[in-house]
Amino acid sequence: MDELMRPFEVGGLAVLLFASTNVDDLFLLLALFGDARLRTRQIVLGQSLGIGALIITSLMVAWGAIVLPRPWISWLGLLPLLLGLKGLLDLKRPVIPEDRGQLLAGTLASRRVTLAIAGVTIANGADNVSAYAPVFAVLHGSELGLMIAIFVCLIGVWCYGAHWLARAAPASMRREPAFRFVTPVVLVVLGLWILAGLIRNQPP
Repeated sequence: MDELMRPFEVGGLAVLLFASTNVDDLFLLLALFGDARLRTRQIVLGQSLGIGALIITSLMVAWGAIVLPRPWISWLGLLPLLLGLKGLLDLKRPVIPEDRGQLLAGTLASRRVTLAIAGVTIANGADNVSAYAPVFAVLHGSELGLMIAIFVCLIGVWCYGAHWLARAAPASMRREPAFRFVTPVVLVVLGLWILAGLIRNQPP
């Protein structure tokens, strides 16, 4: 029964990881889709390239951890834990709308808009790598393949959702401060869950 439920557990974890680590990306997409000077395909391709690069980087970090004894892999849980704690401390800082505007202006000024969008996505992806890499390191081949496949599908869902919100509810951009806590809280919980493997002397 456990084996039958495992794909659903991996799938649920994949959705949670992707959604929680891409909250900031969602609001960036809202700003991009809300600008008529940008083409939809440029935004989608840039986002896909950026997230793809973050996934590949996470895989490289996870594969590098293979040389470690299996119980030690749980120490990778320190990555999301520390970044999550830093994120919680940063909640005291106000959101500055001008920062988002400067990012958008820099993207528009680039001759290669798609690559600029990908670069911004990668620059915002420290929490992605710190969350994905430890999980990738403890998954088996088929489970890892399932998680990455779900991530790829969710890129499309994220872009479609942001595109729809930018047109149907443009005021949603102002709700960003209300969701800032999501990513750091999930990172802290994820880090503690992975580190719990040290107590059990095996990866979670």
